[in-house]
Amino acid sequence: MPNPDKGKIPIEEVFEVDFAEFTEQQIQAIELLSLPGKGGLTFEQIAEKVGISVRTLHRWRDKRNFQKAVTLRAIQNIHHELPEVFTAHIKSCKRGNVRAIELLYKLLGFLIDRQEVNQTVENRTQDNKDIEKDIDRLERLLDEDDKDNKEKPGKVH
Repeated sequence: MPNPDKGKIPIEEVFEVDFAEFTEQQIQAIELLSLPGKGGLTFEQIAEKVGISVRTLHRWRDKRNFQKAVTLRAIQNIHHELPEVFTAHIKSCKRGNVRAIELLYKLLGFLIDRQEVNQTVENRTQDNKDIEKDIDRLERLLDEDDKDNKEKPGKVH
């Protein structure tokens, strides 16, 4: 069964973002992605505005710290709307809207979806740190490849 929380970032982690770790292009992408509705832009348009390939943009979007930065900026972009949203939500709950009540309970931590996953790993020859190093090395190679493709005219990226 698919995990509905996969990719969701706990709210307490959202505020642990160090924007100094991002390049100027990544910060530009974060700003555009965090706009409501991505500012009406497609991923292709965002990549073009930032000066990167769509593949690079999607790779960045898969990184947890990048996701946290986009989430934080999105919250900052709409924070002035939140009191009205919460007021409307509470009114829905008071009218007996079961879905609104369920969401409120989840937000408050009273209702938790639980899924049990058992995993067995055999013949493990690498530990997590070795795997993370390999992933970082491969991501650097992909970034270099994207940069080379962007600099060479006539290449498709």
